[in-house]
Amino acid sequence: QAEDALRASEETLRATFRQAGVGIFITSPDRRYLQVNDKYCDMLGYTREELLRMSSADVLPPEAVGAVQANRNKLMLGELQTVSHERQLLRKDGSLIWVNHATSVARGRNGEPIHLITVAEDISERKQAEDALRASEETLRATFRQAGVGIFITSPDRRYLQVNDKYCDMLGY
Repeated sequence: QAEDALRASEETLRATFRQAGVGIFITSPDRRYLQVNDKYCDMLGYTREELLRMSSADVLPPEAVGAVQANRNKLMLGELQTVSHERQLLRKDGSLIWVNHATSVARGRNGEPIHLITVAEDISERKQAEDALRASEETLRATFRQAGVGIFITSPDRRYLQVNDKYCDMLGY
């Protein structure tokens, strides 16, 4: 019964790993992929077999490798328990995807690093929305500054919060 319960528990964990709604991968201390779930494969456009022949460094843009390695070293040394960061990854087709990574280390009985576990969430849509919002705000600021009419914004107690150049010119300030 104990063996059956253990097998059922392991199958539940395997199914959860495979079918999770976020990317999950496990890497060796030397960065080789040991396990990847379906979502992570879909995010990057690789098959499981392809990723298992690769290193996690293979999907990093070259400019990100140093920062990732520095954080990885801190994890391996036990200086950090978890590292969470947003970064871009290279998809198989060469396009970039934004992900939020949270990585921690699984350690053996003697405290030695066995492997690293990372959860990766695709945040590309959020990043695109943030970029669009920034562009829209900049357009609004430029329109405000360069408008051919005087524009001002006041607080409820009628103090000026913002004024454009045209308004200043109109008042001689």
